[in-house]
Amino acid sequence: MSILHFQEKGHEWHSFKELFEATCDDAGFDESLLTFEESEEQDYLDRGDDDEEYDALVTKFFNVLKFITAKGTAKSKVRKFATNKDGVLAYSHLRRYYDLDGDKRIYGTSVLNEVLQLELHYNSPRRFDFYLSNLRNIVRN
Repeated sequence: MSILHFQEKGHEWHSFKELFEATCDDAGFDESLLTFEESEEQDYLDRGDDDEEYDALVTKFFNVLKFITAKGTAKSKVRKFATNKDGVLAYSHLRRYYDLDGDKRIYGTSVLNEVLQLELHYNSPRRFDFYLSNLRNIVRN
C-alpha cells in the first residue's frame, strides 16, 4: 500500500482530493470534517467546545493532514493551524485555495470580494471589533 502525499502541484489536487476524501470515509472520519464551510464556523466552534471526542478527532485529522503535506509548500497552509491542531480549518483552507487550481490571482480576487462585502454598522454594539474580527478571519484563512 502506498502512502498518500500531496506536494502542491496544482494539477494533482483534484485527484488527490478525491482519493483523500475516499480514504477518510473508509477510515471512519466524520464527513463534516471534509465538508466544512466558513459560514458554519460558529456551529463548528460550539461543537468542539462541547464534544471532547469530536475535538480529539479534529486533532487526529490535523495530524493526518500535517503528515500528508510534509513535503512541498502545501505544508505551510496546514501548519498555519498548528496552534490549535485544527484539521477541519486546515483542510477547509487547502480546499479553498486548491479548488481554484492554486491560481493566486483567482484566490486573491475571491478574498478581495469577501473583504469588500464586509459591512461596518455604526449603530451596533462592539461594531468595529466585530468588523475587525471578520476581516482578520478572511485574511487569516
